[in-house]
Amino acid sequence: MIKRKIVVLLAGCFLAVAAVAPSFAESAAAPAKTAGAGNVLGSLYTHISEDMKAEAPSLQARPVQLQPQQGKDLLFAMAEKAVKEHPDRFEAFVFRGSMYYINGEKEKGFADLDHAVSLAPENPLSYGSRAEFYARDGKDKEALQDWDKALSLNPTDEVRDKIYFQRGLFHMARKQNEEAVSDFKEDLKYINSKLRFAMHLAKGDCYSRLGNKEEAEKSYREAVKERPDHPVCWLAMGDFYSEQMKKYDKAESCYDKAIALYPRSALFLRSAGLNALKTKKNEKALDYFTKSIAASPSYWQGYSLRGSAYALMEKYEPAAADFTKAMELKKEPDALLLTLRGDCYNKLGLNDKAVEDYTKAVELDPKNADAFESMGYIYSLKGEHDKAIPYYEKAIALHPKKGEAYNNLGYTWYLKGNKDKALEYLNKAIEVDPAYAESYRSRAEVYESMGEYDKALEDMDHFVTLSPKDAKGREFRDRLAKKA
Repeated sequence: MIKRKIVVLLAGCFLAVAAVAPSFAESAAAPAKTAGAGNVLGSLYTHISEDMKAEAPSLQARPVQLQPQQGKDLLFAMAEKAVKEHPDRFEAFVFRGSMYYINGEKEKGFADLDHAVSLAPENPLSYGSRAEFYARDGKDKEALQDWDKALSLNPTDEVRDKIYFQRGLFHMARKQNEEAVSDFKEDLKYINSKLRFAMHLAKGDCYSRLGNKEEAEKSYREAVKERPDHPVCWLAMGDFYSEQMKKYDKAESCYDKAIALYPRSALFLRSAGLNALKTKKNEKALDYFTKSIAASPSYWQGYSLRGSAYALMEKYEPAAADFTKAMELKKEPDALLLTLRGDCYNKLGLNDKAVEDYTKAVELDPKNADAFESMGYIYSLKGEHDKAIPYYEKAIALHPKKGEAYNNLGYTWYLKGNKDKALEYLNKAIEVDPAYAESYRSRAEVYESMGEYDKALEDMDHFVTLSPKDAKGREFRDRLAKKA
């Protein structure tokens, strides 16, 4: 039971890692890639007054920590001053329009951005700046029109680079992956050579989403070729091999190269650990997760992953301790972590603690079928079958395709002496999940108690096929063979 729940936790972690890696890659390129407001500010600086120029360096050099709102106020004051001193400069209105938008005054922001375009109708950056904020505001049609207009004005290669990059990210965020690939391919003609790897990574992500594994692999390899010294390239290719290709050995090699380049990255270490768990290299996974905790001791996910590795290794005491630490660091209760810790307490014979965790998990997530099933299992172990049955029924109502819950409910009815009810639910368990071996063993016990040894033997043949390493299962099968 606990292994299946850990799979749910790990699946969430895989998604989290997959989401982080592309954004990490993009962030490396982002400072040079703003097609709008950020780009025009450098130009604006050369046109502001002498006293403003004198003031700006002193502001940068001052060892003062500004609060976020203080920083916004200062920038807004600078934007107002720029507009007042240079009402003919479109950059000044882009600056102030950006600040209005950031402060939530969108109508004023777009008024300034529109005015910027009217001041520089032949400058592609005026359109690129407005497109950026149209995109942020969900005005996709207007954003695309502005980017098209900017490209039609024959911009420099540097500006083309910025526009194609920004529009590619726009398409990527909207899952328009073919359009994104097209823009990233165009950007490769103009982009700074040091940042080409970022385009290949972005293309690889898009191809991967499109299911084009061949082109995705080619793109990730191009990224690594461009920047073999950049750990994110190896991370992205490792994620691709682990997630998409199921080539775990190749993924491990990529992760190890990323870690060699950046050994203190908790993200890289967690990714390598997750890959190791997929191939049941639990000891290796444990080592990666322990190192990830050392690298980032205040991040809760490292403990939740190490707890999972301990649980899979049947080391339930340290697993429970890690799940506890994860929740402390997360600073909020978590239904899945509570359920997993409850399972550990269950294995340790701490049934009262287990019930307490399952109860909290159900309160947090009334649709948590695992917690209801676990509560039923605890009461079954205690022989309180009448209390167990409603919990199994609730788990099934929430997850009607859950073979394990049907099996547990059927076996509980068998223990209560109702063999007809037992067979009803065990038959359903096999129907909804024919790969769940335990249902065949449970039904075989019922058939044996009814003297139907041939049917029992047939079920145990299925069980042994599905669980060939289960010694007790083979013994039961051999005993039935003699009876049959």
